[in-house]
Amino acid sequence: MQKFWRTALMVAGFGGIVALSLWFGLKTPFFPVAASGEAELSDELFRRMAVIAGVLFCLVQGALLVSMVRFRQRPGDNGDGLAEKENVLLEFAWTAAPVAIVLWLSIASFDVYNVMHHDEAAASTPFAHHHMGMATAQASEAPGTSAVTPEDLTAPDANTLRVEVQGMQYAWIFSYPGTEVTTGELHVPVGRRVRLDIHASDVIHSFWVPQLRIKQDAVPGMDTHLEFTPTVPGEYPVVCAELCGSYHGGMRTQMIVHTVDEFGTWLQTAQAEAQVQPPTIAAIQP
Repeated sequence: MQKFWRTALMVAGFGGIVALSLWFGLKTPFFPVAASGEAELSDELFRRMAVIAGVLFCLVQGALLVSMVRFRQRPGDNGDGLAEKENVLLEFAWTAAPVAIVLWLSIASFDVYNVMHHDEAAASTPFAHHHMGMATAQASEAPGTSAVTPEDLTAPDANTLRVEVQGMQYAWIFSYPGTEVTTGELHVPVGRRVRLDIHASDVIHSFWVPQLRIKQDAVPGMDTHLEFTPTVPGEYPVVCAELCGSYHGGMRTQMIVHTVDEFGTWLQTAQAEAQVQPPTIAAIQP
């Protein structure tokens, strides 16, 4: 009977650990606002990692606490501990389980990375289709947008807004091909796929928007790109996440996500102003 209650207590304790880890992983309050379809992909992966890490942490710490109490040295006991023989099954389990977890997380991470970079070939796995479904569902719910399909995330799309991004000490410059618009702020429409072609003119920089969960290095002599679909109108900071010089901390600007109508109005106004007087944009190096 005592063995039964001990087993029941262990099962209940393990269930409590799993429930606590699930609650923490799914309800974690540490994320900033998710302002793109791709942000939810990153957040979901992090939640899964948090659940797994929470379970493992509680199990390890619980085993340590139980061992400290149950197997502590009693007063007057100066003998050796019990001799334990090897346990092949246990050793196999604690080796195979971490390998399986790391392998699964690696595959899931790789798929999320490829979906966020819109790699059509790599987006053919079940993991990728699941993640694309989440991203397109969120993008389709953006105000003033039409339905977005999973294929829209990877197939070439003439409706994709392309923006040339130039990183330099210590500023970001954004140019819109097909127009004469060049600006120090990134303007994009909500619910529309955006492709950033990123370059660096001097040293390595890193384009980072925390609310969109996107980050891409800008490397001199190398063309890089980043694609995303903003889903929440607003203003979000654009930060250089790579130490690039003495005034690296000041290399910041903002990304403004407009509604579709507002973006059209802004683009027309900026185009008209550029035709009258070309903009002067300088990277200040004090």
